[in-house]
Amino acid sequence: MEIKGSYIGKDTKIQGTLSFSGDIRIDGHVDGALSGGTTGRILISEKGYFEGKAEAERIEIRGVFRGDAKVDGFFVYAPGVAKGCIQSSSIFVEDGAKIFNSGD
Repeated sequence: MEIKGSYIGKDTKIQGTLSFSGDIRIDGHVDGALSGGTTGRILISEKGYFEGKAEAERIEIRGVFRGDAKVDGFFVYAPGVAKGCIQSSSIFVEDGAKIFNSGD
């Protein structure tokens, strides 16, 4: 998972709204809203946890995503878990990854 942009470390917890451009990698805990516009990429590592609303071009999940996403590409890789309402033109779920809708 190569990143060219911002990084939220494993010992960091952020609560609130965060706007970014380029990439953002989450190894810590984010609770709130992420906005990367039409070119942003959100990378949630195996150590990362996100809960809230996310808007970006692409989200790649290897950790935990809980919330709503509006993206062009939504990718969940093992051992990732995603739960929420996803609006995306493409969704990929790797064997071993889990995805649930908001009602589960």
